[in-house]
Amino acid sequence: MYTLMELGGPTLINYVIQKFRDEGITPQDVNGGELIQELLIEAIKGAGRALNQFHQHAVHLDVKANNFVVSPNQDDHYVIAFKLIDFNASVLLEGANSKSSPAYGTLIFKAPEIREDDIHQNVMVTREADVWAFGLMIYGLFYNKNQNFTSMDKKENRYVRLDKELKKYRNNVDANSKLDRVIKACIRISPKTRPSMLDILKFLNNKLEAFEYEGVVGREDLGIE
Repeated sequence: MYTLMELGGPTLINYVIQKFRDEGITPQDVNGGELIQELLIEAIKGAGRALNQFHQHAVHLDVKANNFVVSPNQDDHYVIAFKLIDFNASVLLEGANSKSSPAYGTLIFKAPEIREDDIHQNVMVTREADVWAFGLMIYGLFYNKNQNFTSMDKKENRYVRLDKELKKYRNNVDANSKLDRVIKACIRISPKTRPSMLDILKFLNNKLEAFEYEGVVGREDLGIE
């Protein structure tokens, strides 16, 4: 899939790095705290908007912080507008919910259901694969994990290492901030239990109280019954 795109500004990763520098935050300080969330959340909303719009027609299949660029047209003071780039792995859905296709893209960001030893083999790709990658992208930004991802991506046991880390994170009940809850919703093993990008945006904008995976017990634990 090839799409004509206009030039944008810095990538999401570079935008975030500069934002942290402006606040005097070093990489060692990026640990998922309240200030980090405050600095990230409007950029995450902007990236989410771009992906939600893209999902009206296609699956991107290479969602990561380097593939969002700041749009030259900023029309909302509170949300940073981003554009998606790099559509070489993207698949048009043409109204369908899934499509059989090779799943190219950055290996470490692949959802469990589309991980194949042979990258040319067809798998069923859905929007939920992008949602997984979107959550992993936020996790990388929120906890300064992007260098870890780069290192993991070069290893043959990349998925064993990643899945072990994510399992520990899912089970950490203290990781329950707004962005933590988004991340945990996105990185559900079963794609059917991941939220849509629209629901993620609703949640970030306080128009959705809780994700389906959190259930009644989750809402009580989080003090939002």
